[in-house]
Amino acid sequence: MKPFLSVIVPVYNVKQYLGKCIDSILAQSFKDYELILVDDGSDDQSGKICDEYAQKDNRIIVCHKDNGGLSDARNTGIDLAKGEYLTFIDSDDYVDKNMFEQMSALAKKTDCDMVMTTSYSKFSGDKTVTNNTLKPTGEIKECTPAEALVYIFNVTSRWNVTGNFCKAKLFEGNRFEVGKLYEDINILPELINSCKKVYMYHKSYYYYRVREDSIMGQSMEKISVDLVYAVERNIDFIKGCDYTDEEKKQIVAGMLKEISSWLNHAYNVGTVKLNREYIKCARRLLRKNISFVLSSKKVSFKDKIYLLLNAYNMTSFLKLEATVKNKLKHN
Repeated sequence: MKPFLSVIVPVYNVKQYLGKCIDSILAQSFKDYELILVDDGSDDQSGKICDEYAQKDNRIIVCHKDNGGLSDARNTGIDLAKGEYLTFIDSDDYVDKNMFEQMSALAKKTDCDMVMTTSYSKFSGDKTVTNNTLKPTGEIKECTPAEALVYIFNVTSRWNVTGNFCKAKLFEGNRFEVGKLYEDINILPELINSCKKVYMYHKSYYYYRVREDSIMGQSMEKISVDLVYAVERNIDFIKGCDYTDEEKKQIVAGMLKEISSWLNHAYNVGTVKLNREYIKCARRLLRKNISFVLSSKKVSFKDKIYLLLNAYNMTSFLKLEATVKNKLKHN
């Protein structure tokens, strides 16, 4: 009998964190799932740890493969999955014990294509260092694909596939792009556009580990132009979707705000010289799309000014903003 849920966990050199991740999955009150551990060519003890867990629980499937990166490991998991729904969990993170039960109940009740959580927590060591801005109120919001994308890119800033429930059929013809960072941003709009119904669940089940040696931790200092590539690709995709013009403009504005926030990050941490290529590519993308956003009646005046300042190299403004933020941070 096929499981309701396939849980896909890519694993690469995380022996010190892997047990906590797997234990949080095995502790779920909901039991109708398979756990697919994809060992992506680990050269520590991670692969052995996977095998040891598989010997204790027959719901666990272990696949050992040559290293191909996070996207390739997720794609391998998708190919192996038998569940009606898929969820992705990174192997250095962990999840709340009630996550599967409550999200599967919503998925079964609504027969929706995707259940997305709007909140998450970041932690370092044993301490939660931040929660994203939305409070986990438990509110449930039904959305069309366009409404979901507007909400994600302008309200939640939750671009991740991790911790969401996606119907397996959404991945027919959709795969994570191998060899690029920001793989979640690359695929998420296409997945959502393939949905008929998306449910936003204002709960916080996912705990994201902050690590300086992780892929994203390393990219904080040197910002990859892969982000510009992902956003530009998605802007072109959104413009071709069957949404209203206003919906398209709001979604594009949200994506450009993300590009702009990383521009500001480069000034805030003093890595402008290190990120010249990103800054050049980001400003080109902003200038290419700014007139499209400015014609919107729903994008706020504040956001339009923010994007204009970033698009046209208002360096003095960015330096002033960075200085003010740093002073406020240390006061």
